[in-house]
Amino acid sequence: MRTQFHPIAAVLLLAVLGAVPVEAQPGASDPTFDQLDVGFAQGNGFRGNVRALILQPDNKVLVAGSMNYFQGTACNRITRLNADGTLDAAFSGNNPPGFNGAVNCMVLLPDSSLLIGGAFIGLPGSSTRCVAHLNQDGSLNTDFTTMNIVSGTSARASAVQPTAK
Repeated sequence: MRTQFHPIAAVLLLAVLGAVPVEAQPGASDPTFDQLDVGFAQGNGFRGNVRALILQPDNKVLVAGSMNYFQGTACNRITRLNADGTLDAAFSGNNPPGFNGAVNCMVLLPDSSLLIGGAFIGLPGSSTRCVAHLNQDGSLNTDFTTMNIVSGTSARASAVQPTAK
């Protein structure tokens, strides 16, 4: 019997191995970014691993991973930072309760919504597993569903096809 997935789920590639490492571009540090982070002490920066970053066209930064705090504020594994490095209060991903497992990958879609993948098995009020679609404000798109994703799996990489699917 052939298993079918929701068409937008084709954007995510479920990888058995880890994601390809990303290397920073050479350049100088931006002294205006995250001026509140004064070091590596408890409560500063992210608490947990950052696994994916996306720079949006408006210079805001989407951050995903296993982190659950940024500078002492709950962010629950996905958040968005303003261009100056502060939390974007308008992004609902910043507000608890959030994902119950790591967000490993994400891709910004042409309509500025976000397709994410990870090791999560649900959100409050949703049965989504491993793959989710977030609206532009970070809220869960409840119209997006995935089918037959096996328990114990996780999404580790994502991409948009040339056809924008």
